[in-house]
Amino acid sequence: MGAQIVPSTGRGAYCFRIHDQIYRRTSYLHPAEAEARATPIEKTPKRKRGITGDTASRREAIRKRERRVVETEEERSRRLSTMAQRGQDRRAEETEEQRNSRLSDMSQRGQERRAEETEEQRNSRLSDMAQRSQQRRAEETEEQRKENTFWGERNVYVSDNICKKNKSEAGI
Repeated sequence: MGAQIVPSTGRGAYCFRIHDQIYRRTSYLHPAEAEARATPIEKTPKRKRGITGDTASRREAIRKRERRVVETEEERSRRLSTMAQRGQDRRAEETEEQRNSRLSDMSQRGQERRAEETEEQRNSRLSDMAQRSQQRRAEETEEQRKENTFWGERNVYVSDNICKKNKSEAGI
């Protein structure tokens, strides 16, 4: 192989060279296995200095919240529009399997949230839904109203037929 590795007497990672390529040792290497386990330094992540992990992400989250407090309506609108566009792009590229997994996760979270809610929270949620529905109906045009009525009646018709079919197959 043409490489010689001398184990470090100190602690931690150290660097060595094989065929003019610099490698970093992260675990015990046997000279015969050096190329199989060593990673070129250019491909290894740099170690963070100072604040790491949770503290850094917590500080970043605080900075984001502070920025949002002082942002204008236009900036907020632009930020939300960008987020929505990214979400649409991500969903456009996802496979059927990824889509099903995402929808399943969303459904599971919704079920868990509803299972944990109190009676008061449930009533509030249902009241909000009813209010939004009333607003939508108040804002819809006559053409939209006809279309919604058509599809609503069609769904009832299809549902009734499915129920009748299931009953006849069950012998009820």
